[in-house]
Amino acid sequence: NAYQMPGISHFNDGIRDGIKGSVFDSSDTGWATGKTSARNQVMAGIVGQIKYSQTIGGQWGEITPGQSVSYVEAHDNLTLKDKLAASYKGNAAEQSRMHRFASSIALLAQGLTFVHAGQEFERSKDGDENSYKSSDKINSLKWLTRSQNSTTVDYFKGLIELRKNHPAFRMDTADKVRRNLSFIGPELLIAYQLNGSAVADSYKQIIVIHNPTSGTVELPLPAGSWEIAVRGNTVSQGSLGKVSGKASVEGVSTMVLFQR
Repeated sequence: NAYQMPGISHFNDGIRDGIKGSVFDSSDTGWATGKTSARNQVMAGIVGQIKYSQTIGGQWGEITPGQSVSYVEAHDNLTLKDKLAASYKGNAAEQSRMHRFASSIALLAQGLTFVHAGQEFERSKDGDENSYKSSDKINSLKWLTRSQNSTTVDYFKGLIELRKNHPAFRMDTADKVRRNLSFIGPELLIAYQLNGSAVADSYKQIIVIHNPTSGTVELPLPAGSWEIAVRGNTVSQGSLGKVSGKASVEGVSTMVLFQR
């Protein structure tokens, strides 16, 4: 019933569960962790849950993208760290990489982005999924974890700054999203191009590429030279280099390209 409440935003459980799997089954996977069937569910969240096409979005009726709050964890249910420990069987470094990757999908989606306190340093509540009645030992923020996970902290800071600096990630009407966001590339990825010129962005064109596979995937690019804003664990508000013709996207990572 979101369409009956203009100006009111709603937590988007669709993109949450689409990315990491159902919160009601700790072992369930999402698109980021191997469930390819959840791809459209994630894409619907990326466009702000608007009625984007016949197959993407529309379940909330005619809404604006700002009515969708994109997130992957909140105060209830497992934190993303604990969900990955239960459903994604990688070592500590691989789980940290997956944590950054899953978070990046929500951080770059249209609409509003929500980050749970401590998510930026991979907060754990020791697997407690309903901690309203639990002690401070479970619920307190473990600040030493911040320095231990500084790579993730810096990644979050970079993506938040990128989002703030570029209105193409924050389009305010469904029509703008439909006109200026185009999905591209093969089905094993989620990749899309944003027309920054149409929304007064300093980047004329932006391409976001999410690669959930374990290996590097090459994506053919539109004509011209593209600068790199996000690659691997690194986010730059300037440029990390240039590519043309195709982009090589590392496994379990997000790449963001732009043209000035």
